[in-house]
Amino acid sequence: MKNQITIALAALNAVAILLLLQINVGAIPLFPSTLSKDRAEKINALTSDLSQGILVSTFFYLLLVRLPEKQKARRVKTLIQPKLLIIANHIEISLHYLMHADGSRGTDLSRLERNSFDARSGLTGLPMNFKYEIEFSKGAWTPFSTGGVSDIAYFESERVLVERLVDEILSLPHVSDEDDDLVDLLPRLRDCFFYRCLKGYVQYANYNVRVSVPEFSGHLYEYWSLYRKLRKAAGTGPLIRIMHDPPK
Repeated sequence: MKNQITIALAALNAVAILLLLQINVGAIPLFPSTLSKDRAEKINALTSDLSQGILVSTFFYLLLVRLPEKQKARRVKTLIQPKLLIIANHIEISLHYLMHADGSRGTDLSRLERNSFDARSGLTGLPMNFKYEIEFSKGAWTPFSTGGVSDIAYFESERVLVERLVDEILSLPHVSDEDDDLVDLLPRLRDCFFYRCLKGYVQYANYNVRVSVPEFSGHLYEYWSLYRKLRKAAGTGPLIRIMHDPPK
């Protein structure tokens, strides 16, 4: 909506400026007509007044409405940026794990496609033992490991984290002033089909039965697509790389 208003204002002001230029360089009448010179001058004076009114009104609109809105949006951005980065970084680690567990090495997450997730039909409930490193500062890599936590428990903890942070962001006043696309994206991520599947996995986690979920690879593709949009909104995070066990 704001973009449409901006485009309309830009077009209106462009027309007003052109009219003022044409009137003030002596083009009387403004367009070919049979009007008398006196009548044409009156019309041009009226047109000039309206054009100046448009320019002045736009100036005060920008000064009193749009500028405060932008300042407010910057404050909101400052509040939500750390939360967005936490979500994006956590999901990035999860995607690295999924690709690594399916046999991919050194995968560039930005180049994944729909068929990149075809090998996945569900979660296993087995220990992850996933090792990775994060570069918090240039050349300084810090090792991490998921340990023996199962993939179901790990992703469920992520789902709870994402749900909490998204709800915190959406509860902030004026968050809709930040970005309409972001306000639409966050609930879609929180309620994506992959996270919905987790509720069933958690319910039957102790049955030691591997469950295949129809369209699970499609749910992962949606999860990845939402991550890509979130990463664009959150900004670049620290570099993450997988730690491979040395050959025995």
